[in-house]
Order: sequence, then C-alpha cells, then structure tokens
Amino acid sequence: MQLSPATRLVALLATLMVALTACGDDEAPEGPLAKKSESASASPSEAAATAPPVPRATDNEAGRRAFATWFVKALAYGAGTNDPEPINAVAANDAKVSCSTCRAYTKFLKSRASKGITMKPATFKIRRLFGTGQVGNGVYAYSAIVSYPAAADVKEDGTVVKKYKPSNNFLIEVGLRFRDGAYEVAGWKQTGGTQQ
Repeated sequence: MQLSPATRLVALLATLMVALTACGDDEAPEGPLAKKSESASASPSEAAATAPPVPRATDNEAGRRAFATWFVKALAYGAGTNDPEPINAVAANDAKVSCSTCRAYTKFLKSRASKGITMKPATFKIRRLFGTGQVGNGVYAYSAIVSYPAAADVKEDGTVVKKYKPSNNFLIEVGLRFRDGAYEVAGWKQTGGTQQ
C-alpha cells in the first residue's frame, strides 16, 4: 500500500516528536547527545566551541547533503554547550511545517543547563549519510549513521551523572526543507544510544 506524501510527512513528524520528547525525561537515557568523558574540565576545543557555520544553500542533492551534515555538527555543538540557537535559527515554523522537536530540544537543553549538567565529549563522526526521499510539503528526509566515543553527563563539580558506551551505529534522521533560498529543519529523531 502506497502512502501519500502528506501521510508520510505526518508519520515522520509524529515519530520525530515522540523520539525527542522522550529525551526530555530526566530518567531517560539521552543517547550520544549526552556523551562526555569523565573529566570535569573541558578540553581546549570544547571550551572554545563555536557553532558550525551554516553552509551556502543550494536546492539540489549536494545542498541537502551539506545541510544534513551541518545539522549533525550543530546537534553535537548543542549537546556540548547546551546551546540550541544554531538549530533554532533554521527551524521551520509555518502553517505547513513546524519543528516541534526543535522546541522540545530547547526545553531539554535549558533543563540540563539549569542543573549544571554538560556532555563530554560531544562529538559525532558521520560514517554514512543518505537521503531516504521526499516526505511531503517539500521536506526531504536524510539519515546519518554516526559514531561517538565513550562519554558521560558531568556536573560542574565533576560528578558523573550517566556514562555512555561508544557506538558506531547511532542513527540521526533529519527532515529538511528548502524555502526562500535557505534550508530549514522540519524535525528529527535519534536512536541507538547506550548507557553503561
């Protein structure tokens, strides 16, 4: 049975919302976004973390791949700094497409920041990136299989809150849309994080 593009979009966005909303629960594992080493002090690269620049937008396969790659970097940056602004700056928000996972992610990071919890190290390495098609309303879905090192959630005093095993198969799926000369994030989900 073939699903209409609108039905596929609704299903994708509903899945994305459920997946990220679950991450907001203090007791729920936070996956590799929560990855950190047990060291309480930030490495020089983490201390000087800067948001990745958004690539020049081109409405083609190369442009979509570049934006999906940027999104993975922005997600890691947000995880390491509790700063959702790079993603929020490109969040879709209109009558047809609105990034509810972006709003949930902002709430999640603000909660972590208020508790003094950071994620170390917050690094993702893309092992494979591929498009899975257009899901409706101009939204394309891209999947990134990423790896990340062993990590932990760490409080400001150095207390390790949670530990995470390294992974080579963490999946980040993002919906993106080209609109008014730029790409927007329509939503995303992530699977595959492991706690120790």
